[in-house]
Amino acid sequence: MRDLTFHKRMHLIVKPSPSLAMCTSIVATQSQVDDSNSIHSLYQKIITLSNSMVTEAEEFLVAAYRKHAYTKVREFTQFISQLHNADVFLTVRVEMLHWQLIVSQHDFDTLLEQLGQAQISIDNVTKQLPMIVDCRDFSVTPNFDQYERVENVRLSFDHLKSWLNLRCLTLNAIVYATSLVMSIVKVEHYMISESQHEIAENVPPESVKSLNSLLSTMNDLDSQTKEPSTRELSNFKLLSWSVMVKRDQILKTFPDLPDVSCASLYCYGPYRRVLSIGIELILGLHGLVSENSSAFTKKSMDYLLRSLYESFLSGQLTSEDTDIPKVYPAINTSLLSSPKDDHLPNGISSDNDFVHPGGVLLILTMFYESISLATLLVSMIQSALRPRSHYHHEINKYQKRKNKKDKVINTNSNYSPILSLLDNFAVGLYYTTTKLVTITDQLVEVTDCWSTWCHDVSCKEFQLIASNACTHVLSEDFLVQYPVLKPPNCAFEELSNVYEKSFNRIAAGLRVKSSCLQNITTELAVYQSRTHEIVSVQNSNSSP
Repeated sequence: MRDLTFHKRMHLIVKPSPSLAMCTSIVATQSQVDDSNSIHSLYQKIITLSNSMVTEAEEFLVAAYRKHAYTKVREFTQFISQLHNADVFLTVRVEMLHWQLIVSQHDFDTLLEQLGQAQISIDNVTKQLPMIVDCRDFSVTPNFDQYERVENVRLSFDHLKSWLNLRCLTLNAIVYATSLVMSIVKVEHYMISESQHEIAENVPPESVKSLNSLLSTMNDLDSQTKEPSTRELSNFKLLSWSVMVKRDQILKTFPDLPDVSCASLYCYGPYRRVLSIGIELILGLHGLVSENSSAFTKKSMDYLLRSLYESFLSGQLTSEDTDIPKVYPAINTSLLSSPKDDHLPNGISSDNDFVHPGGVLLILTMFYESISLATLLVSMIQSALRPRSHYHHEINKYQKRKNKKDKVINTNSNYSPILSLLDNFAVGLYYTTTKLVTITDQLVEVTDCWSTWCHDVSCKEFQLIASNACTHVLSEDFLVQYPVLKPPNCAFEELSNVYEKSFNRIAAGLRVKSSCLQNITTELAVYQSRTHEIVSVQNSNSSP
């Protein structure tokens, strides 16, 4: 009963939100001791608890059967079945996998080291997701309250399923894309080493089929989430309040969802766009090396590479070409603002007069996870091009020892339309990665501004907000008689400190991602140095 009570209280902590990325640092610092007591440690304890609870429940059922205690065996069996698929346990597992494989990963090579063991867990949670059980009223006895009929409870559970579907879809996409990347590397290496430029057929068709299926599933997720209004997307102050639970809902037993839920923020923000574009790029690259040069045209690759970084910048980005996937308008970084113009020197008059710091933290965390996903996908694509990169490095070393005539001969000996498109693709990827570095650095700057605001003035402004709220609710005579009801400044020091630490974690994580992207540009720079040579080879081959 103690464990069941703890399970029901988990709903106050485990939410369909990026709280794990928000409250857990991927950088080992002196404050790592504090992180050991954070939500990451709690999630690990919940996973351990979930395993022990299921095991103990099964043992209790077997013991009761052996003692011929058949009372409510059917109900208890159903209870164990629900316990396997409890929403809190499943949410914690999915969030831990997402943090481990997407947020905390820096490159494709380190991902491969952890993917083997994690793939089993991904398969398990994917199978459990259709059978997920809402356990907010979790007990062995039947539920007589019929709380499922309450609309906001049903909507919140649907939101949880949409959130977990997007998370699981991302994890499965990384697994299938990894299989394709390894196949691309093998085919590309064979083409270069054997001077074989014809079609090579040794790639797993099931991975291609699975990724295409994930793309269609991702499009279906849009219909399951509420699209934010144009006004909310174009006004950052309004958006920062729209992603937060309203004040009159905080003490409600089953609060309504915010106007813009986390699932909506991710489905209509850069996260979903980055994921879909990354899948399209890997599928196109796979089609190029395994089929023919017309499978992935230069027009398509240029559009997708441009769309990858414009996912964080553009408010309107669509394609009129039916052969190219559409990229829809979404929340972008141009909306972000620093707190210098949003502080409260004279108090507040309405919600929209200033930016909600909690909403800012949530939106910045969404951008942080989107940048993490983009960094991982770019690293995967760079790894797929690695045989070609090594070839160019070897050619550069060789050309330093040879004359110009030998240079042309050696370059022309390994030319083909497919390899030429790979080189053009790599040049475009280099440009895209440099843009992502700039965007990430801008996000770091904004996050640092909010961290400084939390450190310097947030405590005073929180106290001012609370005092004004008391003044509006309580009369002056009442406050004179009971001055203790006016919140002191020290009451908000801890709140300001928590905000500051969270912004610092996001900024530190973004700096890591920026460094990883810069390393990728360094490796891709070899294509920039050979761009003119590629063009000259193309011209020489096209001439009669």
